Amino acid sequence: MIRYIRTNIGTLIVTLCSSVAIAASHCPEASAQDTPYGRGTGPGTYYPQSNETQPGERGSTYSYEARGLAYGASLFVPIWNTEPEINPGIGIQLRGGWEFKSGFSILGNFGYMANPKETTGASINNGWLGGGFRYAFLNPSAFVPFIGGTAKLNFFQNCVRGDSIDTCEEDRRFAFGLNGEAGLAFELNSYSAVEAGLRIDTLFPGDAFELQEVYLSPFLGGTLYY
Repeated sequence: MIRYIRTNIGTLIVTLCSSVAIAASHCPEASAQDTPYGRGTGPGTYYPQSNETQPGERGSTYSYEARGLAYGASLFVPIWNTEPEINPGIGIQLRGGWEFKSGFSILGNFGYMANPKETTGASINNGWLGGGFRYAFLNPSAFVPFIGGTAKLNFFQNCVRGDSIDTCEEDRRFAFGLNGEAGLAFELNSYSAVEAGLRIDTLFPGDAFELQEVYLSPFLGGTLYY
């Protein structure tokens, strides 16, 4: 009797194993290609399927995790709306901060700009320090819209050009300011992007200006991520 039971159990096991093997042979194999975004498909959860880097393909072959340190630079043209005697000028801004996987960044920046005045040879320049945030609207494509805002400590100086040397005020004049920006970045790969956008700066009354001042700054720049 015991030998009969053992024989039938062995036959049952062999039959089950054979059935599982046949079923497995008819099942398609899962591959990374079936899930192009790896473990997630929402912002901040893309994972790479390859270590190769190809321009503009972050959404399909690259993933987005927290990239950490982000720093960049931009050139801009300050155009004053409230001071008709100040002509459009040129400026540069450098920034650095930390980007979280949600697309939110905290950052600090500093920069310098100069604007000629309508008075021949006169100009006004500004150096500043600031801190703020940026939020990138992450998506599967390489085109990433963003918005941001900064609080700035501005230090203005008026200069007049003489026959052989520029004469500038010895003391800079302080003005607290806020700005907002909106733009579009094109991500070349997981580690770099180029961007363009528009900033709006508001300066509050103080040593530098008696009234509130506003200027617009179209900008072009880039960002590196590590």
